[in-house]
Amino acid sequence: MYLDIFKSCKATHHGYTMSIADTVQPRFQSNVYSYENIEETLPKHTKRLIKDADRRNVQIIHGQGELLDEFSRLVELTESRKGVALRDKEYFKTLLENYPEGSVIFLATCNVYQLDKEAKEKKVQIEKEMDATPENAKKKLHRLEDQLQSVNKDINEYKKIFDEFGQDDKEIAIAGILSIQYGNTCEMLYAGMDERFKKFMPQYKEYVENFKWAFDRRCLWSNMGGVEGSLDDGLTKFKDNFNPTINEFIGEFDIPVYPIMYRLTQKAYEILKSKHK
Repeated sequence: MYLDIFKSCKATHHGYTMSIADTVQPRFQSNVYSYENIEETLPKHTKRLIKDADRRNVQIIHGQGELLDEFSRLVELTESRKGVALRDKEYFKTLLENYPEGSVIFLATCNVYQLDKEAKEKKVQIEKEMDATPENAKKKLHRLEDQLQSVNKDINEYKKIFDEFGQDDKEIAIAGILSIQYGNTCEMLYAGMDERFKKFMPQYKEYVENFKWAFDRRCLWSNMGGVEGSLDDGLTKFKDNFNPTINEFIGEFDIPVYPIMYRLTQKAYEILKSKHK
């Protein structure tokens, strides 16, 4: 019905596209609808990943302009890793200024200094227990050796982080989201993460806090953005961790003001897109 109405207005339908790249706005959107207790709706493996983040002492903070520098840094890291162009600091600043009451930046942070301290204390305890364990208790020794190997691996990872960030007792931003409340909905527009902290699972804890923020403000749903229509891409797999509803839309329309110029620009656009594939 709507399709016929739009066509009667001489609108050109871009079709029932399946790929995110086919249109400006993805036709398939991944939305998490409002629940009183969002944690209860999460899949078991997501709850486990959030516990992994808790074990790494990942903390979630939120704010606006005061978090802009760190958020922009994380987005730049994501751009470099994925080879995509997102937005810059000035653009994010404009969003915050235009939505002073409805914008938020969430950052996941961790204190590597404290983690390193805890790991070294644990190493000493394991080594003491190994020294006190008789040689014939092979099963226990094997377990302790595995624990020692794991803690040494963590200490080596922390050393690499110290080489860049310094060995200070401070919180380091490792992942971030910028979201906008628009009416009774929340749009999770941009996200970034430092891949070196992937094992800390910061984005899982961070997304849930963003959902809570939106639902506390009486948003009906929180939109995580588009996914491929095939529902088998990496974005879909990640977003499925939050038990979303996939909403399919009718697609995009153009209403050509100058039909001849419209056809020429569409052709030029297709050529440009093909060159960048």
